[in-house]
Amino acid sequence: MLIKNINEFELKGGVFVWSHMLQEGNPIVDKLVGFGLSIDVRCLIFDFVPSFLSNVVLADVSSTVFPHGF
Repeated sequence: MLIKNINEFELKGGVFVWSHMLQEGNPIVDKLVGFGLSIDVRCLIFDFVPSFLSNVVLADVSSTVFPHGF
């Protein structure tokens, strides 16, 4: 629903800007944001864990803590 509302807002001439505030403890989101900023695609849905996230997801499900920038 949120994405639909954003799309409708933009179709009516509105400008929506995505931003992400880096926070410790959320490395999966940080990696996804970095990836998202490097591509020119409006929406991308993964059917599997992409290779650039595999180590971070493995660490997350293992409850392993890694320093920022891992």
